[in-house]
Order: sequence, then C-alpha cells, then structure tokens
Amino acid sequence: MNERGIRFHTIRFRALGTEALVYSPAAIELRDRLTERIEEYEGRFSRFRPESEVFLLSSRSGRAVPVSPELFDLLARAMAFWRETSGMFDPLILPALEAAGYDRSFETLPARSDEAPPSPPRLASFGDVVLDPERRTVRLPEGARLDLGGIAKGWVIDRLAGMLQPYGPSLIDIGGDMVAHGDGPDGGPGWLIAVANPIETDRDLCWIRLRDEAVATSTTVRRRWSRAGRWLHHLIDPRTGEPSQTDVLQATVIGTDATTADVCAKTALLLGAREGYAWLEARDLAAALFTHSGHLLRTPRWERHEVPMRASRDEGGIDAKQDGIDGGARTRSSRGLRAPGRGSGWLLQRRRSA
Repeated sequence: MNERGIRFHTIRFRALGTEALVYSPAAIELRDRLTERIEEYEGRFSRFRPESEVFLLSSRSGRAVPVSPELFDLLARAMAFWRETSGMFDPLILPALEAAGYDRSFETLPARSDEAPPSPPRLASFGDVVLDPERRTVRLPEGARLDLGGIAKGWVIDRLAGMLQPYGPSLIDIGGDMVAHGDGPDGGPGWLIAVANPIETDRDLCWIRLRDEAVATSTTVRRRWSRAGRWLHHLIDPRTGEPSQTDVLQATVIGTDATTADVCAKTALLLGAREGYAWLEARDLAAALFTHSGHLLRTPRWERHEVPMRASRDEGGIDAKQDGIDGGARTRSSRGLRAPGRGSGWLLQRRRSA
C-alpha cells in the first residue's frame, strides 16, 4: 500500500518468450484478460508459429496479402520507424538472424556449436514493402521474411498498459521493457527504477524516476550464443547482415510508449556510441548508453529522470516479500522488488532486456 492508501498486487507469468511482471491494484483481477490478450497477439506476431499471421505473410512474399487491423497498424509503425532511422531499423533481417544461428525459440537454442555460421544472405529492404491502407494489404519483396521481435513486444506492452490504466497506478514489464503510469508504491513521483549493469549484475548503473512513460533496453549480452568459437547475438546490423560489432554494450531509452523506446534503443546500439548518441540527442530523447569501455553516456534529457542512488544492493536492501509485497514479484530472471534502503521507499529494479 502506498502513501495514498492504494494497495498494489503483483503477478508474473511467461509471455512472448520471456518473463512478464504486472504491478497494479487490479493485477489479480485482470490476470486472465491480460494473458488471453497476450496469447492472441503472440498468435499473430510470432515468427515461430506456422499458423501466425507473420509466418503466413512471410510465406506469401511477392503477393498482396490481406492482414488484420492489428498487424497492419504494427507494420505501418514499423515503416515510419524505418524511415526515421534511415533503414537502421529493418524487420526484414530474419534470413540473416537465422543464418547467424537464431533459427528457433531462444530457450531451445544450443548455447554452443562447433559449426561455423554461413555467410550472411543478401537482405531485402523494408522500404520496398508495399502497404495498402485502403485494401489493408501488405506485399513483402519476393523472398523477404519478417521478424517483428522487439517492436511487437513494445506494441503489445503498450496495449496491455492501456488495459491497466483505468484501474489506477500500474507498471508492466515484459522482458525488461516497461510502461509506468501514475505513482509507485513509495508515493512517487512516478516509479523508482534501477538500470542494471550488464557486466556486474549485482550492481546498478543508475536509478531513474518514470511516470506516464516507457523505458526499454537493448543489449548484446542477453540473447547470445557461440558458433565455432565466435560469440554471436540477436541484434543484426542491416548494413552487413551480421550481428552488430557496435561499441555499445547496452542502450536504454525512455519514450512516450514502449514501441518507440524499443526501436530507439536498438537503433542507438546499432549506430554505436558516437553516432547513436548524436541520433538520440537530435531527437531530444532521454537515453543512456553503456559502452564496452565501461563508460555510461547520458543524454541531457536523461538527467531529468535520474535520481541519486541512496544505497547499494549490499547496504540494507529490504526483501519485498518481508515487507508485504507479493512474493511473485521476485522472479528468476529479474532482480525483483526491494527498497533501496530502510525507510527510503520502494525500488523496482529493472531486469535486463530479454
């Protein structure tokens, strides 16, 4: 219960191939509706399900295919982002992703293999996709195949957040991408969130306050695997068709919605520290880039969200379960909920991006 007498509940479950956490006064009441909606969207957007709309659309490349309003809306947003990023965001990288070894759901992907990946294939450009809003049809270039991945995750989170909003303050987290509304359990302002250090996982990079906004992280250290002694990851650079060789290890972006935050985080990471920072700053985005050299580069707008870290993880953190918060908040892939120090309010620690 926060200072305004609002009692929060927490639920957690698997969604979109990762961990999901919902924190809301209505979390338990809405659990079935939320999971049903996620299943509906996953049935449309998954590249791994042969019956999904995305899978079927890819199998009919070269032809104008009628699609659902939801898929058309997502693809229209993807086209806008393709233009905004000058092609750095491109959902037609699936053949390259599979060539790198990510050809099945990540939890079933072998962590290591002695087999070297093949040369990257020639990729079609998402700019050549034809969207017909009048007929609500989509035509992919011949042989092109879609992976909506992160942008679909952001799109789904935004819609689930909209379901929660009428019931009071809430936070939804799927695989490390979050939307926060209102004030959290400590009474605010907003929700107190820690950005994880991708290398020293027992430490935080910084803390931020988030209210009526979204945050997303893109990183090369989570979904990675080894082929013939070479570590690869899921973030494909469309310029090369290979896993990015960026000097940015992790990019975290705050945006008006999770869809935007997710795409911008990925774009900044692919562009690298110098160009990515300039791209973010030109759009007045709040962002933090953690480089391979261990530097944390913050844009000017990020500083409006950052707050001092009052205590480290090892200095008096209060276990959430002991203090009356639902034990389900603590998950295997998350660092859970805890207070940053006795009497100083609740901290929702950001899980690393999935």
